Amino acid sequence: MKKRINIITGLILIILSMLWASSCTSAIAIDNEPEKPVTGNSEALVVYFSWSGNTQILANIIAEKRNADLFRIVPEVPYTNEDVFSRAQEELNNGVRPPLAEHIDHEIMDRYEIIYIGFPVWWYDLPMPVWSFLEEYDFSGKTIVPFFSHNGSSSGASSISTIRRLCPNSTIIERYLSIRGSNVNSAEADVIQWINNLNI
Repeated sequence: MKKRINIITGLILIILSMLWASSCTSAIAIDNEPEKPVTGNSEALVVYFSWSGNTQILANIIAEKRNADLFRIVPEVPYTNEDVFSRAQEELNNGVRPPLAEHIDHEIMDRYEIIYIGFPVWWYDLPMPVWSFLEEYDFSGKTIVPFFSHNGSSSGASSISTIRRLCPNSTIIERYLSIRGSNVNSAEADVIQWINNLNI
């Protein structure tokens, strides 16, 4: 009986891995270019990591509607169409924090009160470049608002609890924005409604 359960569990994990791989390999990586340098002159900052462009679309809508500064998390070594699947899993499994190519001056970061943090859900958690970013700064006393794109993990899987763990002295808004990757291009109305309902 135990052997049968192990076999079934293994098959489920293989199927889930294949689905995740197909969702990545069916997309094409966008450029690895950063946004313009942020100034700290806005109350809010929209920070995002995006590989296929889905989270970038959401981030741009939020930044425009909130009149917020925009910062892109850019790894020093870009993910490619060939390595994104295996590299993302290996980094998560081994706790690798990829070095980032772009940084915000700590004095400028201190000026923001609200941080919108955007990402795709990878392997049921935050992509590791987001870990690198969140561990670089002190977000104590700040309000963190998660938003993400996904291909099935509509609750964000472990990503929200990871944000709580990495930012223990911040207020994490539980009303996160969750958009399926295939729906991002038609999601502007949903994003605006979400922003309005946050009341922050």
